[in-house]
Amino acid sequence: MSIKKKFLNRDEGEEALEVIKHYINHEKVYPKHYHDFFLHWSLINPLYNACSRNKKEVCRVIDFGKKIGNLWDDNIKCLSRELVALECVGKGRNSAQPNKYVRLATLYLRKEFQLNSNICSNCKKKDHCERDGNNNFHKMDAIMRILYQIRCNLFHGDKPELIESQGVRNKELVRIGNEILTHILHQLAQDLEFNTKNH
Repeated sequence: MSIKKKFLNRDEGEEALEVIKHYINHEKVYPKHYHDFFLHWSLINPLYNACSRNKKEVCRVIDFGKKIGNLWDDNIKCLSRELVALECVGKGRNSAQPNKYVRLATLYLRKEFQLNSNICSNCKKKDHCERDGNNNFHKMDAIMRILYQIRCNLFHGDKPELIESQGVRNKELVRIGNEILTHILHQLAQDLEFNTKNH
């Protein structure tokens, strides 16, 4: 029996199968950091589930970011600065409008890094952007919120474009995001090793 006959939500099921087909058929085309991003996120996923009881995954990710704020170091700071110096990560393909909270997280970090460039004035999404809004972000939960959007775009097939200017941008977002995840994972492993030795 076809998996399609078991779908409770036909649209989501069809989309999921399209993503599987796309990644399987183009697996060798994707840069290594795309595959690494998938792996690294899958390692962090059970951690944020263990750190929060919130029903919404995005809230569990933000809670996790708040709880690991002590891991913020010069490496993560430098990479986060590089990430938010780009246009806000959109929610979907091409010039899709950013999620309100991704925008707020990005604006918060830009302010922290004193990035006063023409990022917003040159942004293709500026017509959708409202710069004001309450902002309860801190550094690590802000960067985790942005990384979660990159993860969602990848996992739901909204960042498969690998050619032309959008492809260049996607590769850069995933590359930087993967490097941040790598540093977080290394710090978590070191912390575990340190605590194991001292008990």
